[in-house]
Amino acid sequence: MSGVALTIPRSLANALLADVQGHGGAYGLVGAREGRPTSLYPCGGPVGEEAILALLHDRGERLFAGYRLLPESRSTPAAADWAGLEDAAWLLVLSMDTCGVLALRAFARDGRQEVNLVLSGD
Repeated sequence: MSGVALTIPRSLANALLADVQGHGGAYGLVGAREGRPTSLYPCGGPVGEEAILALLHDRGERLFAGYRLLPESRSTPAAADWAGLEDAAWLLVLSMDTCGVLALRAFARDGRQEVNLVLSGD
């Protein structure tokens, strides 16, 4: 893991976890205002991303990150997981660890290395 850190609001992390628990899967985009992640946009897969990007821009937000639920056997994102995220600097990955606990991790587009994920109070 690199010395780089990504800070996201605790409420956003909770929303990501709720998306996984509520739908059994997680796939979507994170919007930001002034560089700060603010909104979660769940979608059913790559097909829905274009409409969500339009909504995100209509609301005055920019694409901050994508998020994906990865299978237990693969906790590091593959090139395909970055598809459609050309304008996103980050990929948030949700996966089960070996004890069955849901883990949230962040990867930077630049070098696609895992970075420290810090949760801030809203």
